[in-house]
Amino acid sequence: MNKKRKISTLYQAAFIIGLTILMLLGTAKVRAASFTEITDSACLHAYPLSKKAFPIYSDHEMTSVAGKGTYKEYKIVKFFGNTMQLVYKAEDGTRKKGYASASCFLQQPSGKREGMYVGSSSGIDIYKVPKNSSSQRFIHAAQADSGLKVGEKGQWTQVMIQKKRQYYLGWIPTSRFKSSMFHFAVRTGQILADGRYTLCPALVGTDTLKKTTYDVKYIGTGLYTLKNVKKGYLQVDNSRQVCIQKKGDFYYLLTDSRKLALNAKGETTEAALDQTQAWDFQKKSTRTVTVVYSQYDPEYGKTVYKDGNIGPRTISTSGCGVMALVNAIYALNGSYIPPERLARFSAARGHYFYNAGTADTLYPDVAEKWGKKYRFKYDGLTGSFAELQKHLRKGGTAVALVPGHYLAIAKYRSSDGKYLILDSAVGGRRPTSINGDWMSMGQLQSGALFCQHFHLFSTVKASKNRS
Repeated sequence: MNKKRKISTLYQAAFIIGLTILMLLGTAKVRAASFTEITDSACLHAYPLSKKAFPIYSDHEMTSVAGKGTYKEYKIVKFFGNTMQLVYKAEDGTRKKGYASASCFLQQPSGKREGMYVGSSSGIDIYKVPKNSSSQRFIHAAQADSGLKVGEKGQWTQVMIQKKRQYYLGWIPTSRFKSSMFHFAVRTGQILADGRYTLCPALVGTDTLKKTTYDVKYIGTGLYTLKNVKKGYLQVDNSRQVCIQKKGDFYYLLTDSRKLALNAKGETTEAALDQTQAWDFQKKSTRTVTVVYSQYDPEYGKTVYKDGNIGPRTISTSGCGVMALVNAIYALNGSYIPPERLARFSAARGHYFYNAGTADTLYPDVAEKWGKKYRFKYDGLTGSFAELQKHLRKGGTAVALVPGHYLAIAKYRSSDGKYLILDSAVGGRRPTSINGDWMSMGQLQSGALFCQHFHLFSTVKASKNRS
């Protein structure tokens, strides 16, 4: 046990970070409560891996045995690295809190934690043990319920699923997991996509720093690294971990504490978020990892789009028009437009028709309203693949209307004449995946991917501040 405890310290951070992602990426109502840890009222329901008895300790260091655990459902109320605090029934019949090794419940305590959500419209059954039997059914996870992949055993995948304010540890057949569970794309706090950007001060008319290209990478909690091939990392107050905030049309480079900021002369001064500290990021076209935001993501999926006589329509059920634009602009320049904001705007301006869909009028209207803020403009509507290809070659993106659905087109690849498709609602008749798909013109002219027309978007630069 001592060896296990020593080894477990290497994995504590990864496990806690993964679990925190699960709790933060719940539905809008749950997320508003700002849960940061499992508690007595928001506990993890779980069965041990084995029917054999396991030791329960009186302390989280697991040095003093207080009792034995048997095979039944437990409520886990806290984590201490690789140790779990749980509620159990003592020999005297009273309910007490004790501690057990996470290895009693988790198949791979040190395994990688992957944020997932249920994409299947019919939901998915979660089992107590890796055995497909109705008697072992634990819970039913509905579409858009969030979770974590925490391990594997044979043909089974172990997951944690969130339902309302409770969490459940169970098993899904791996084949069903692959067809029904999808990865999150949203990273909490990331306002700028990973990629290569040209960075320059927004202030004109002073002795400012020269325009420089950086590879921007998000590292979590609002912090980024900015690396130049020749100059190395950009630093603010001698730290390479830079907080990027956006205000109006421009960005601000601050310290982790948010108290100091980098100004146009390259000096670190007290954070004022004024024009002397304003910066402009222009995304360059690079072969970065494709990000596809899904309308089923519980970060925003259950946000009500519009209510009516057969119940509320949400971003999950009816948000393809909104999400196609989110994906198109993110691929275009790295700007993330909150889907909730777009849905409210669309409904308020009459672009969404209840239980029918989103009108094409949404796209020029959004560009007029927020194009300056999110650095894009609307270049019109076309039904021509030749015009689409020319537009994509220049670095633009598009939203395409296919039968009953909108999707984004991010790039054109001249080597084989294929287009990069970003579909926010995979799993239906369309042969698409959450990772993006390269499709030929022939594929986009037939079946469920038949493109009727394209809305074109391109990047615009922010207007410079004047001294």
